[in-house]
Amino acid sequence: MRRRLITGFLLIGFLSMPLISDSKKDKMTISAKEREDIISDGAFVMPSAGALANSLKIIFHNIDWNQFIKPNIKYIGKTNEEKVLNLGIKGADLFFLSISQNVNNLTTVAKNTNLILNEIIINRKSINSVSRKKSLKNLQKLIKKEKWGLVLKEITTLKENINMDFEDMQKHHLALLNDIGSWMEGYRLTVEALKLNYKKSETAILIQTPLINYLLKEIKNSKELEKFSKRDKIIDLLENIDTILNQAKNYQLSKQDIDKLSNFFTNKDIL
Repeated sequence: MRRRLITGFLLIGFLSMPLISDSKKDKMTISAKEREDIISDGAFVMPSAGALANSLKIIFHNIDWNQFIKPNIKYIGKTNEEKVLNLGIKGADLFFLSISQNVNNLTTVAKNTNLILNEIIINRKSINSVSRKKSLKNLQKLIKKEKWGLVLKEITTLKENINMDFEDMQKHHLALLNDIGSWMEGYRLTVEALKLNYKKSETAILIQTPLINYLLKEIKNSKELEKFSKRDKIIDLLENIDTILNQAKNYQLSKQDIDKLSNFFTNKDIL
């Protein structure tokens, strides 16, 4: 059984990234022993959506995340596994678009998320329950009213509730794919932002070896995902990223490393 991730929104792992408040910059350091415990326990404690968004704003300033996201793509997927992976990707897109506060693109992605949820059928029933549809409608209202703090909270709650449902239905592999989709897209967007505005000191945000090792372990050990069409591509992507990160010096990556990471996502045809 997959251990449940303790997370509000698994986008980018903050195990090695400074957590930054509004008033000052405070670094949260984690010892090697604590990192090992995190891997063995399968528990990742992430900051709140607001803290994560604030940290991204401070690191990347007013970067427009819209330039890296294609909101009009309506690919849903053939199997539940493909649909849930895509659902996780859309969840990450919602999060980053909310940081850029783009009403039109957010509304489009929210509608596409609703379409995907309608098509995820488990036990002959869509997981897009009445309450979930209300949550999505509320999200669109909040977007229209530009209540950005509440938008972030609603996006986070939506993802948490979906994964809780997967776990309750003993579909642990689907909760894992939802997390992986979110993480991969969030990581890709962060790579693209650093590629556009490279600053060596900020590349520590990408050093997420413990989290990557955990995701690799989970997907490799999942019997339900053995025949998943994108399983090998995901494993290959994670292992390639891990190789680059293991070569990092002083928790920093070169511009060449960033370019390689960007190419991994382009060539793997997963997202």
